[in-house]
Amino acid sequence: MRKMAGYEITDEDIQTVTKWLSVEDPKNANVEFARELLFRVKMLVREIGKDDITVLEKAHKELLEG
Repeated sequence: MRKMAGYEITDEDIQTVTKWLSVEDPKNANVEFARELLFRVKMLVREIGKDDITVLEKAHKELLEG
């Protein structure tokens, strides 16, 4: 399993994504695929500010506005 500092993917997260995949993408509804999907999303979030700061700015503004 891949590791990164910060947010750690939990068994609960994997279970939730696997359940979602069972509806949206049944052929890939397994623990390994769910873990990899979560890891890739985590990496995308990490890159937001590097590639397009406007995405980060928009998320910040929306968070402040509630």
